Amino acid sequence: TWLTLARGLAIAVVAGFATIASPKGASAWAPGLLYALAAIGDGADGALARRTRVSRVGARLDVTTDAVGLFVAPLAGVRWGRLPPWYLALAGAYPLFRLALFARRALGLPTFADRLAPDPRARFFAGVQMTVVAAALFPVLPAALTWTAATLAMLPTLALFAREWQVATSSAAHGGARAQRLDA
Repeated sequence: TWLTLARGLAIAVVAGFATIASPKGASAWAPGLLYALAAIGDGADGALARRTRVSRVGARLDVTTDAVGLFVAPLAGVRWGRLPPWYLALAGAYPLFRLALFARRALGLPTFADRLAPDPRARFFAGVQMTVVAAALFPVLPAALTWTAATLAMLPTLALFAREWQVATSSAAHGGARAQRLDA
């Protein structure tokens, strides 16, 4: 939990940077470095969690920290022209997914969250997104490279979200198959 809180602090500082114009000089390196440390910390946090007993609060905090990081860091990247504007579709995918499921339940529409199971691809794709975003926040890479990498990296992740949405909201049994949960 302490490692997750430290990651959250680094992400909060990146969020602060997202409110200003592209930093110059030595401070231009801070957002990329802080977000890279948060992403590396996520890997260490996950490895530690797999070796120890994890509380429900700690697990939820980890998922939320990842989601917040993959929301605010891309905002900075888009604002500074280092990520394409359409990358915000991925930045908003997880919070919109959760909000839409909540809204469906509140409206009495069916949801089938019991069909969702942890997806091992989720960890891989989250790592890819964190790597792409961290790299884009460093001021040395050309925008053409970061825009292309971000676009290519986001497509399979959005496809996984679309599949998860279909399984969680469709009354069809999908051949009895269970979807893979993306927040695993």
